[in-house]
Amino acid sequence: MALGQEIKSDKPQITNKGPVYPKKLIEKNATDQVHLMFDIDKTGHTANCQVTSSTNPEFNESALEHCRQQRYAPATINGVPTVNHHHRTIVNYSLDN
Repeated sequence: MALGQEIKSDKPQITNKGPVYPKKLIEKNATDQVHLMFDIDKTGHTANCQVTSSTNPEFNESALEHCRQQRYAPATINGVPTVNHHHRTIVNYSLDN
């Protein structure tokens, strides 16, 4: 099964299902690295997902959808949940041969 993998995250990730590898790109044996930036709200949901760079733009929508579905442990200040702005992560897409 072809899946992407999220790496380099500094917040504990609660949902850790990989992004969907676009079928048409599997057939092309395409690979990619998508850099994302987003906010994590007080409940751990992602918001304002955006691509900051990508080696193959055909993967961008898959990476953004993956971002929107992820859940994290929210940041806290003195034990009170707070919004974590400008969180960054990288989603890598590659096929196992």
